[in-house]
Amino acid sequence: MLNSMKANGMIPDMVVVDYADLMRASYDLRDDRANIRSIYTDLRALYDKHNVAGITASQTNREGGSSEVATMMHAADNIEKSVLPT
Repeated sequence: MLNSMKANGMIPDMVVVDYADLMRASYDLRDDRANIRSIYTDLRALYDKHNVAGITASQTNREGGSSEVATMMHAADNIEKSVLPT
């Protein structure tokens, strides 16, 4: 999609992914945490390749749900997704 946009003269500054946790990994690693890590790593590579900023939403754990401000420590399921710079 980004290649098509660039070919038509539209060069985005940012890519917003609506809930990357629901995306499918490029290949199934048979482990949910490994698949999530793969998705976030692939997104980072995409952002780097096209020189764009990227943002996505992710679910928080129970503590994050009751907190006024959710931080990286409130990431649900796999803390690695919040440590991978995306």
